[in-house]
Amino acid sequence: MKFINKKRLCFIICFVISMSIFFGYKADKLSHNHFISNIANSIAPVEKKLSSALYIYNNFVDKFVNIFVVYSKNEQLKEKNLFLEKYYYLYQQVNVENIRLRLELNFNRDIKHKYITAQVIARNNNAIKQQIIIDVGSAQGVMLGQLAVLRNQLLGRVINLTNNTSTILLLNDQLSRIPAISVESSARCIISGNSTNLLRCNYLNEYVQLKEGELVVTSGDSLDIIPGLLIGSIIMQKNTYFIKPTIDFDKLEFIHVLMP
Repeated sequence: MKFINKKRLCFIICFVISMSIFFGYKADKLSHNHFISNIANSIAPVEKKLSSALYIYNNFVDKFVNIFVVYSKNEQLKEKNLFLEKYYYLYQQVNVENIRLRLELNFNRDIKHKYITAQVIARNNNAIKQQIIIDVGSAQGVMLGQLAVLRNQLLGRVINLTNNTSTILLLNDQLSRIPAISVESSARCIISGNSTNLLRCNYLNEYVQLKEGELVVTSGDSLDIIPGLLIGSIIMQKNTYFIKPTIDFDKLEFIHVLMP
């Protein structure tokens, strides 16, 4: 018993406790690692599927955002297109009116005639006749054959008289015949009415190519019709040339009768 004294006994006890703690720690560590490994193996498939789902979701969100951006830009382009179309047509109208006004001013410099202003008091419009009656007649100096105009646009001529009224045969009457010439191509023709708002181009050379919008004026080939009066502009319908007057004959209220 002398061999096992107090110091040696304490050393042995401490050694045993240390070994127990060491091997216990090792065992716990191995168990902990095994537990962590099992958890990681269980989570791996779920994580893989979750990553795939997140990838699909992100792609969907990106595509949805792109579609929204494209839709928004498309709506903006539509609005800009409507805006440009509106002002394009407005520009065309202003351009045509500007050309007509400049040409009319040029013609006005050559025409210096006195005229009487008259009011339209009656109309005789049907399938054949296109006539108006005005409130001036022979008492005011009007004579048969005199021309009726408005803003340098030829309207027709006087075909009947009383002391204080005159009957005007309009250009769109079926009996109306006016020698004319196109401004740009210098093509000559005879303008006749057909009881509509369009006038016919008769005896036009078949080889002549007229432009739509080209102005047509009186040619002066008839001694009783002065040259340079505006008749209208060329339009084409069904491969046929027509002339559209710049003034609506159905809305005439005041006109001028040219005096000699």
